[in-house]
Amino acid sequence: MKRLVVSVGFLGLIAAGCGEDPNNNPVIHDLSMRTGLDANMGVPIGGQCTLSTDCKSGENPACRKNKNTRTGMCSADCQTDADCGTGNVCLFEPSGANTMPGACAKACEAATDCTEGLGCWLSLDKVACWPLNGVAEFGASLVLNCDPTVSGCTFAGSPLPGGCSRQVLGAGNAGVCRQGCDIGVGTCPNVGGFQQSCYFTDESIDNMNMPTGDKLKQPTCVIDVPVGTPPAFIADGAECLDPDTMSHYFDICLPGSQCETYTTVSGAMPDNKCHKLCYLGNFTPPDMGPLFADGGIDGTCPNGPGGPMTCTDVFGAAGATAPSMPVGLCK
Repeated sequence: MKRLVVSVGFLGLIAAGCGEDPNNNPVIHDLSMRTGLDANMGVPIGGQCTLSTDCKSGENPACRKNKNTRTGMCSADCQTDADCGTGNVCLFEPSGANTMPGACAKACEAATDCTEGLGCWLSLDKVACWPLNGVAEFGASLVLNCDPTVSGCTFAGSPLPGGCSRQVLGAGNAGVCRQGCDIGVGTCPNVGGFQQSCYFTDESIDNMNMPTGDKLKQPTCVIDVPVGTPPAFIADGAECLDPDTMSHYFDICLPGSQCETYTTVSGAMPDNKCHKLCYLGNFTPPDMGPLFADGGIDGTCPNGPGGPMTCTDVFGAAGATAPSMPVGLCK
């Protein structure tokens, strides 16, 4: 189970260089589909296109395609899903101080729903078709470089094996290798100016606690996300509720802690509160050098309001072997 992107500053849509325009202008939009349009109006939003001149519908229509592919899909600017027509969504629609228009995209449930060169992306703010080389993370192009159905991956420069996080539906290299880490404070490097912390991530189950076939179930480096106004992390013992979205997220607690959002190994519902991460059974974390120095986390837990807390196996990781670790939460 994974948290999809809600902090849109981390993932974005690459603005130029992947489209086809007769005047060599950069194409800055995406795809979607609008039904009920007259054929004389050209290819509808979301329909297959070769040139931007094929696309006639919506605001700033353009043909959005993957690099080195012949065809793509017609795109248009949007403010809400309603601008994109039936069967489509508005990715990164404007909200709050963000006034930039969103981009229409065809909604999808399988890789085959998307045309040549596009993937059915799970990690954007909505599940939709988008060019495979059309997403940026931390200011750089996001490269799909691992198979999420295979356990572990090699993260350059890290002494620990990484974990492959699925980004698009389908077989093969459909994921991105995330850096493996030791739980604690200061165990992950900053990236692109953003602070990261180590969290136990589990993509082997979905939101209904059903197996996905993916293997990621280990501590990995994840961006910290302070919430509210002014932005702040949520303290241990408090409900991990984002006041802006009114949703629970695992990565909005104080560094070194995590929200219990997964269904527990016993089948009990999560308490949706922040808890300190801990190692089960006096596990000794690997030595990862000065950059990844242990943040002082061990098998012990602090006292809580009701007395001593214990390191509890809420993730079902007690018998974990590399690349995973036996990690729990203090409860």
